Amino acid sequence: MQGIYIDPVNKNCSMIEYEGKPPSFGDFVTEILECQFFDVARLYHVDDYDYVDDHVYVDDEGLYREDQMFWMHRNYPVPLAGCGLLFGGDHEGNTVEVATDLETVKDDIRFLGGLFELKLMMTLASGTGKKRHDWQEDYRPFVFSDRLKIIMA
Repeated sequence: MQGIYIDPVNKNCSMIEYEGKPPSFGDFVTEILECQFFDVARLYHVDDYDYVDDHVYVDDEGLYREDQMFWMHRNYPVPLAGCGLLFGGDHEGNTVEVATDLETVKDDIRFLGGLFELKLMMTLASGTGKKRHDWQEDYRPFVFSDRLKIIMA
């Protein structure tokens, strides 16, 4: 089954093939992401009838790494740390082939850089006049605006 590999170090996304059986999928994810534990975030809701969604698998301890690179997705409110694997999920919780095409994923991702760039972005975003919440912040309006493109260029 095909998935999409998101690489914030090289700032690219590419197709990846998984040929194993479902019980070994967790081993595949931890090996590719070079992690012990992974977490899942839904990025695309694909189909209401079959309840199919595309999810990204990320290193669950990625925020604790010193040299971590960050990226953001248009459909997720906060930055994600490290590489990601995008696969589909069906209504029974099984991993299936990704339904979203590669070009759409590329258009929906912004690579933010390392911890310094992330802190700079968060500082600039907090000065945009929007209300802040201590429990959650949504950086999408800032990251996907033309303002960030000028700053990060």
